Amino acid sequence: MTWLTKTLNSFRTEILKEAKSSIPAQVIAFNQESQIAQVQILIQSKTENDDDITLPVIECPVAQFGDNEFFIETQIKPKTEGVLFFSHRCYQAWFETGDIASQSILRLHDINNCYFIAGVRSKPNVIQGHQNDGIKLRNKDGSQFIWLKADGTGHIKLSKLVV
Repeated sequence: MTWLTKTLNSFRTEILKEAKSSIPAQVIAFNQESQIAQVQILIQSKTENDDDITLPVIECPVAQFGDNEFFIETQIKPKTEGVLFFSHRCYQAWFETGDIASQSILRLHDINNCYFIAGVRSKPNVIQGHQNDGIKLRNKDGSQFIWLKADGTGHIKLSKLVV
């Protein structure tokens, strides 16, 4: 390897150390009115001396799937695991207005420009009794559910149903 290649590889590594893309995290607290969570990154970072450091708690929006008229609303509690995605650009102006907006601050892949998607789980927290057939809304122990199966049938099991 030439000195130029070594230098460029080292330069690339240093730049990528600061760039953020996505990383596992968990909820510390959730504000249901603003739908903003305080989240803790679950993988430590490294200092220049190769020491582990825990990154600070971050406040960010939480994704709830759906469009402008219909949504899937999920419970977000402390210890909810998921993934933080870091925006390529600062989204603060868009987030405040909900419209096309100027990039208010030049921040690229920054820790302050992230959003949280719940549901990416570690091995100890996988969904027990998972059925890979259609779509199912269910509680943790599987005792209550609404299940639309791939074959066109459905099942509902609830302790109480209000129609």
